[in-house]
Amino acid sequence: MLQGDHLSRILQAQLRSPVSGILSLAQLILLEGAANPALRDYAQSIYDRGQRMLTVMDNLADLDRIEKGTFVLTREPLVLNTLVEQVHKKYERTLKLRGVTARILVQGLPWGSAPLITYWGRENLVWGILENAFRNAIEAAPSGSTVELQADLSGEFLILEIDNQGEVPVELRERFFEPFVSSKPEGVGLGTYLIRAFAGALEGYASMTTGQGQTSVRVTLPQREGEWKV
Repeated sequence: MLQGDHLSRILQAQLRSPVSGILSLAQLILLEGAANPALRDYAQSIYDRGQRMLTVMDNLADLDRIEKGTFVLTREPLVLNTLVEQVHKKYERTLKLRGVTARILVQGLPWGSAPLITYWGRENLVWGILENAFRNAIEAAPSGSTVELQADLSGEFLILEIDNQGEVPVELRERFFEPFVSSKPEGVGLGTYLIRAFAGALEGYASMTTGQGQTSVRVTLPQREGEWKV
């Protein structure tokens, strides 16, 4: 079990305030309507990344509660298409640098033309699942290949599946979702652990299959409506 109690508290106390200040400055530039379009784009990018820094802090705090057994899930409606788009946008530059393309499908259609999917869950946890799975797939995929992210709401379940070329080393397959297990020299080995932990917190589960030159991470989450608490 990860000992994240002290780290989580430090992050919440010491980082949330300055990040909120950065967000306020970015919003000020956007609201004042800077004449320079490039400056507005930079401000929007800073704002978006600042928001995701807050999400990471929320995820660490939730992970601490999950490991302690004190996490309480409060569901709210999320537009999954928006989260998928944000994750893809975050890694557009990484995809180009690595020479990897992305294929994003929602309900079997390209995400730009797909119907909106509403999923009742917790935004920071669903983001954490998508972001970690998508990043891991990009880092594992060879140049010239395609990473595919599929999101399908089928019956009472939301299915998220991320596929990439390349296989998980045999010695790591049984420990794929354990913490601090990574095939990358620079890897920390927490991405897959977070995927499984967050899926479990949403009352779902994660699985991995690998072989014949392909790897697939599949997350199954139940669709359960609940009270929208603001």
